[in-house]
This record gives sequence, structure tokens and C-alpha cells, in this order.
Amino acid sequence: MAPSSRPSPTAVDKALHVLRCVRELEEDATFTLIARRSGLAKATAHRMLAALERHGEVWRDPHDRYHVTRGADDEARATLVLTAVPHLLRLHSAVRQPSSLAVLDAADVVYLTTLCDEPGLALVRRTARRASAHRTMAGRLLLAFDDKAARHAYDRAGLSEADRRALRHEAVLARREHVLIGRPSDAEGVFAAAALVPATAHFPSAAVVAGGPEGRVAPEPLRRVVLGTALAVRRALSPP
Repeated sequence: MAPSSRPSPTAVDKALHVLRCVRELEEDATFTLIARRSGLAKATAHRMLAALERHGEVWRDPHDRYHVTRGADDEARATLVLTAVPHLLRLHSAVRQPSSLAVLDAADVVYLTTLCDEPGLALVRRTARRASAHRTMAGRLLLAFDDKAARHAYDRAGLSEADRRALRHEAVLARREHVLIGRPSDAEGVFAAAALVPATAHFPSAAVVAGGPEGRVAPEPLRRVVLGTALAVRRALSPP
């Protein structure tokens, strides 16, 4: 009996192979190196990268390096949200302003859950809003603890050296205090505080964040209650 021939790789096989190459090359994942490592023709490698980028599996920075989009495990995220929601409810009751739990995903921040009031409605829970990390308080706090993600975020946004210096200085304060308070650049007239829930063996780092219109929130009480909420979530995730 003649030996069976190996099936030709499908487009999905090639795309997954290219994705592995991007992951293995890490900081050096230029198109030329990806094509060389994959062993595919340049035209094929280009098509696979374009498809992966279109579907959000990879993203490209301003220096034309590719990066794998990093997402936390779905089960871990779900458990994180279920653990945090009772504490976010207490936070929302205390500040009467939108209260959220957020995590990093590559150069973005994803709000896993947000509790907010809407006119004529009871408390509403929203999920999965995404924003550029460096433009939000939650994102800037989380980037302070992830230098690699911070570089990616700053490169993707094309930030000036002056803006990078300002964010690096802010990150030093964030690492010392585990909390940031100020004005996010993605929302005018808003004052917010974000506090860190450190990563554990089973859960990614997260940020508890709350805020509202300037003049309606008192900075120091907001800082204390957000920090206390993050500490409560951390304790709930790591019971004795």
C-alpha cells in the first residue's frame, strides 16, 4: 500500500503558523522576519498578516512591527467580574457615579463591567467597552505596571517624547501609590480615580475606576473609596 501523502496546509494552517511566528519573534516581528521565519512566500505571508490584523489577532505599531493581541482568559475574566461586582455596587452607592472594572488588552483597556445610572432606569450594567489605554485613568494605571505594554501603547499612538516623559513620571507615582487620580484625556470635564487590583496566579491585573463631572466629586474621598474597593476585590480573589 502506498504511503498516504501529507495534506497540503490550508489557509487557516498558514495563518496560525504566521501567528506563532509573530509571537516567537516578540519585539522583532517585522514583516521581513515574519516571512523568513514562516518559510512562506512573501505574498502569502502578507495575506495571512492582513487577515490576522483584520480579525484583531495582531496589531501593527508605527514602526511596522507586528504584535499579538493579548487577551486575558475568558473564564478568568468572568470570575474576576463576578468577584468584583458586589464591591463595585458598594462603590457606586458611595460615589453615585459610574464605577468600572478594567483590564489591559495589548495597547487598549477593556472595561469588563461598568455600573451606572441612566435617567428613568434602574442601575445599568454595561460590558466590554474598549479605549486606548494611555487616554484613560484605568489604562494609564495598568500601563505603569507593564513596561512592554506601555511601549506598545505609546508607539501605536505616536506620542511625542514630551508626552512619554509625562506619562513615565506619572507611572512612577502610580507604582508607589497603586492609585491614580486626575482627568482622563478621552473625556472632557471628567475627574476620575483608578486603583490597582494586582495580578495573581489565576487572574490578570485589573483596575477599579470611578469618576464623574468635575465639581461633583471630591478628589480625596474618591481616591480613598476607590482604593478601598480595589483592596476589597484583591482580598476576595486571594482568600486566606
